[in-house]
Amino acid sequence: MARTSHTADELRDLIAAPSAVGTPPTSLPYGSAAALPAGTPADRETELAVAATQREILACYNTGEGLRTSSLYSAEFVRRIVRDNTARGVNLRRLCGGARRETRRHRANWRGIVEVRDATVLADGRVVARFVVGYQSDPRATETDVVFFVYERGRWRVDGFEIVDIAIPDDPTSTPPAD
Repeated sequence: MARTSHTADELRDLIAAPSAVGTPPTSLPYGSAAALPAGTPADRETELAVAATQREILACYNTGEGLRTSSLYSAEFVRRIVRDNTARGVNLRRLCGGARRETRRHRANWRGIVEVRDATVLADGRVVARFVVGYQSDPRATETDVVFFVYERGRWRVDGFEIVDIAIPDDPTSTPPAD
């Protein structure tokens, strides 16, 4: 699992550092068929490496260690998150875990990768991939995430993401509302 989350001092240093030159993640339209940015197909090794990062992020959330995911994010992504949150008045200590410990999710609510699709190397060297994520509580329900990665500090790290689709099938046991 990922190392501990960033300290308040590390977050302050990231905020103070200049933004990296590069293309920010592309905003995508909602819908699992949304086209990804153009690039070349990623090789199998790269696809497995970005999937390993995404699997580790899901494991952090599943076990109640969501704040540890920041160690799996690019410096620029952490910088954007911190700047966005501090602009909204979120205290740095709270943002880096000082306020409370997260609750471990019940195993029935855990999420996992069902499929990796369309792993693509972009012109700027980042990789984008579509992840279909399933829920143990209802194997029919899925979420499709488009995740951008950048190779930084010896591994692929998340540089941004979009949830582009959530599919929750109708529950055949539920009663429709009365007219």
